[in-house]
Amino acid sequence: MKTTGGHGKVNVSDHNKADFDNSSKVNVSGHDKADFDNHGKVDVSGHGKADFDNHGKVDISGHDKADFDNHGKVDISGHGKVDVLTERLAQALRSGEYGAAGSRFITVRELASRHKLSLESACAVMSRLSERRLVRLYGKHYYLTTGFASLDTPLGQLLRKSRKKLLAMLVNSIDNPFFASLAKELGAAAYADGYQLILSSSDGNVTHETEILDEFISLGAAGVFACPGLSSELNNVYSTYPLPLISLGRDLATHDRDCVLVDNYSAGAQVAKHLYSIGCRKFAYIGMKSYIDNDPRMHGYIDEIRRMGGEFLDENIVSVGKIDDRLDLGSISGCLNRLLYNIPQGLKVGIFCYHDLIAVETLRLIKHRPEKTSERRLLIPDDVCVAGFDDLPIASAVTPPLSTISYRYASIAKKSFDIMLDHISNPDHKPGKYEISSSLIIRGSTVRKN
Repeated sequence: MKTTGGHGKVNVSDHNKADFDNSSKVNVSGHDKADFDNHGKVDVSGHGKADFDNHGKVDISGHDKADFDNHGKVDISGHGKVDVLTERLAQALRSGEYGAAGSRFITVRELASRHKLSLESACAVMSRLSERRLVRLYGKHYYLTTGFASLDTPLGQLLRKSRKKLLAMLVNSIDNPFFASLAKELGAAAYADGYQLILSSSDGNVTHETEILDEFISLGAAGVFACPGLSSELNNVYSTYPLPLISLGRDLATHDRDCVLVDNYSAGAQVAKHLYSIGCRKFAYIGMKSYIDNDPRMHGYIDEIRRMGGEFLDENIVSVGKIDDRLDLGSISGCLNRLLYNIPQGLKVGIFCYHDLIAVETLRLIKHRPEKTSERRLLIPDDVCVAGFDDLPIASAVTPPLSTISYRYASIAKKSFDIMLDHISNPDHKPGKYEISSSLIIRGSTVRKN
């Protein structure tokens, strides 16, 4: 009786109870090379010592029904082959070997046949490719979701059939006034053209954001406006999304996605020029921790300071994280204490913040710094100047009012909506990056008003 062979499986279908010991182990200790063939039985030569007990028996006690194929064979090669094949197929899918995004992928049975897998192993490979968002099951077929599925692809045609006069918007914080203002403008533009706009918030949760994007597909959304979270974990989610998608406020840095945003680099330079012109000679930047390595606002700000001959120390870059979805004010406070400690008389400090909410907290912390007998009291804007970004309603409501970068939400909404309509209807749509101009609103946080 041949018990093992060349495909990582042990044939247990022909074994009776006598072939198993009391621990559900198959005894292969009596077999020599002559007992191995190349048909339907598994090569155990690749197994390490840990796979065998002291009596030359293979332990199958941990296997359940899913580990056996229709011929009573159990895969004892571990998941190595599945892992290797999944990785190989993932690379092939990304490189286009199986076609463009939206093409129909092979079936599970075809996958098993091509790569000499059991159906269970083929299902495992397909499941892992789905988890990586490289293929998706729609109806009875798998389709490639390595990017946007254009209208001339099988998946694009399938999605078009389920499409409604519905657009979706995803934000990462519904409490943020920026997102609320933008949603209002987009909703008005959609309604004027016969569309409805649905809105959902991920609250900065990567898993939730992914689930929301998938739900938009199920709801029949024609396209999605996304204000993406800042986590790099989301890059793959957005790069493999099959619906028309426009990123608002952030460049996803993928070749097949439109983005509409403020010219952040130029905006940062505007702030630098202003702070330098009013006499600031010590500078700091307070940004978001999850975005600090790729922040064009910061780069424009620092580059312009140095271009004008000013000095910017890297130690004065502060990255702010979140605790329970709230800004970690402790990191801002610690930075300010170090930055403003024993500032010489006449040296003015300029601070630029990633957005207005950080800037408002910075103003509050400066005004309420604990007074120490060894330090003089610092005044805004005489000794310290603070500027923000977004021109939210709170910017003009605080004391002193906040200088900030302003732009028209209506301009972003109109541009985004026009691009979306072209994306939905035009098979030859070419994604691009569209930048909206901005201006610096100068208020009392940088210049004292009479």
